[in-house]
Amino acid sequence: MQPYSINLEIAVKDLPGCMSVGETLWEAMENIQEARELWIETAYECGDEIPLPAKS
Repeated sequence: MQPYSINLEIAVKDLPGCMSVGETLWEAMENIQEARELWIETAYECGDEIPLPAKS
């Protein structure tokens, strides 16, 4: 019997398509920070609009 693994998916709702996964909450949070930074950097380099955070 093979042990199962859990993958947590996290998305940044204000940044379309910005999402990441991790096997633990800690890993998922680290990964989404990197994904968010890369999303913003890429949008800036391409001259795309970077949305402001939505008010909750």
